[in-house]
Amino acid sequence: MLVVNGKRHTSSSGEATRWIAEHAGKPPVATIALEGRVTADGAASLTATVRQAGKEPRTVVLEAVAWENDLTTKITAGELKGETVVEWAVVRAASPRIAPDKDGAATLTLPIARDWKLPNTGFLVLARDPATLEILGAASILHSTLKPSGR
Repeated sequence: MLVVNGKRHTSSSGEATRWIAEHAGKPPVATIALEGRVTADGAASLTATVRQAGKEPRTVVLEAVAWENDLTTKITAGELKGETVVEWAVVRAASPRIAPDKDGAATLTLPIARDWKLPNTGFLVLARDPATLEILGAASILHSTLKPSGR
């Protein structure tokens, strides 16, 4: 199953290709300025400010995910038993959806586990329509660019 723009679901590669092409040329409804820091307890604190294009702003909620690349898994059962796979963009944690304040800002916090490969870790913030969950905009930041605690 593939989700395109947080709105359309399909298992057809032809349909997905058409939908991606349809959305590829369109500007996002929302843009997100994103900064991050590592908190004293080792979590990622992400400050996101969303701005919307157009005259009539839409209601949005923000959510964040932590992802990690280059995870290796040895398959122990099923049709791939005995194989080793390398996975990319694996979601390791997700925040609850929250509404930004009147200025479009919100702070989202995600845990950072000790066993994550930090050079391979990043964070993605999505602006979504709360009713349909359509993705209206997105921004990402790498763990290596987070400011240390206290700054």
